[in-house]
Amino acid sequence: MLSHHTTTGAGRAVVLIHGNSLDRRTWNGQITDPALAHLQLVALDLPGHGNSPWYPPERNYTLEDLAMDVAAELDGLDAPLLVGHSLGGHIALRVLALAPHVSGLVLSGTPPLSSAADFAHAFLPHPALANAFKADLSREEALALANAWTWQGSLYTLSLRDTILNTDPRVRQGIGNQLAAGDIKDEHAMIHASRIPVSMVHGTDDPFIPCSYLEALAPALFAGGKVRYIRDAGHCAQLQEPSTFNSLLAEFERSL
Repeated sequence: MLSHHTTTGAGRAVVLIHGNSLDRRTWNGQITDPALAHLQLVALDLPGHGNSPWYPPERNYTLEDLAMDVAAELDGLDAPLLVGHSLGGHIALRVLALAPHVSGLVLSGTPPLSSAADFAHAFLPHPALANAFKADLSREEALALANAWTWQGSLYTLSLRDTILNTDPRVRQGIGNQLAAGDIKDEHAMIHASRIPVSMVHGTDDPFIPCSYLEALAPALFAGGKVRYIRDAGHCAQLQEPSTFNSLLAEFERSL
């Protein structure tokens, strides 16, 4: 069982899935917002992250294994809405086939890939990106990654650095090995097969993911045929602009 924080709202369950080397605290701006108090928010710590157990040495971290663990947490939830940030979005896409009772999905900082060939177009070159897939990081390398995830003057940067360093290093290594091997399932097909609405919420200043890639996918993949932008936000839009993010989340939930 994964470590999690669950609010007491009587409405729909909304399962919040954090990104690589982060933890459930990246959703504090959602958990504490009175505008979302009517919902049952479930913020998970993925395996190897936060307070959740690490995989044993003989088990590799893969997107598929992580998805199986998340899907197990959805048992007993009625028509939950998934919200996936960054790596958490790629995991959420794989959950859809395992949990057909999911009612909708919000992606943020997650460019859906049809194959490994999309990687060159879906991600911008950034000097810190390689650190997200490197097992052992120095404090300086972790700080560089945290800086890329935050924004100038952010109060979260140092805490994110520490969260990165507290994550099982084999998470980054395992996902990096999977990507390097080209082992990427067709995420466009996952969305089509699920037949549920998928909302894309994206910070216009995300240093990793170009808006142009998402715009090209929007008519075929995203609810309303468009991307919901949060102006001037970076990769962690839910942290940087929680009120705007939460408004878009609540609007989408009401539409389900």
